[in-house]
Amino acid sequence: MVPCPNFTGYPMQDTCKSAVWGIDVDIEVHHSGNPAGPGYINVLFDWNRDGVWGGQDSCGTSPVPERVLLDFVIPPGFNQPLSALNPPSFVIGPDSGYVWTRFTITSTPVGADWNGEGQFEDGESEDYLLWVSESCAGAGRGYEPPKFKLGASNPNPFTGKTSISFEIPLDQRVRLAVYDALGREVKLLSDTVKPAGKHEIVLDGTDAWGHHITPGIYFLRLESAGYTRTQRLVLIR
Repeated sequence: MVPCPNFTGYPMQDTCKSAVWGIDVDIEVHHSGNPAGPGYINVLFDWNRDGVWGGQDSCGTSPVPERVLLDFVIPPGFNQPLSALNPPSFVIGPDSGYVWTRFTITSTPVGADWNGEGQFEDGESEDYLLWVSESCAGAGRGYEPPKFKLGASNPNPFTGKTSISFEIPLDQRVRLAVYDALGREVKLLSDTVKPAGKHEIVLDGTDAWGHHITPGIYFLRLESAGYTRTQRLVLIR
């Protein structure tokens, strides 16, 4: 998320890829009003840059809705990153660069035909500029960089160890890290230059300090030369 050009941050996933809450995008949510009832969060992306909320773009022949969350329930007293509620992932639009995003919290549902406007007794709307990775410009039109791949971890789910494979087309720095469901880095597996070709790294079920991580859902993130790939991992005992 990059809120302004002179801010040093990380872009979202490449165009037409799935964005995962807590890894690619997140927002702090504070539901302190109306403690007796739930709140509702709606998230809109202006993927086609037409200045109108609630339309859609497309990746090839597949539609990409601009409404990525609709009336997602926020329980009373919730004060955490939105990712803690495990909202569903969503597909990023076909064009790279900055895109306006609207986050709105309301005390009542807005409905499927909501256009980003309205007056509510309790709630708040905030707009942000988010950055979609340019490293794969054209990916939404069917382009895929040669031999840049994050393979399926094996096994997954895993109990003790899992093998992570990836492939890069050139000698380049590779950053591979594991994050928990709240987006916190649990362990850095690689942050060094790797030769072109296939590679394999083992996650042994421990964190950066050598402690066994608790069973649950984790996210593996591979970053290299501007490309990003994310994979969900499940640790069981």
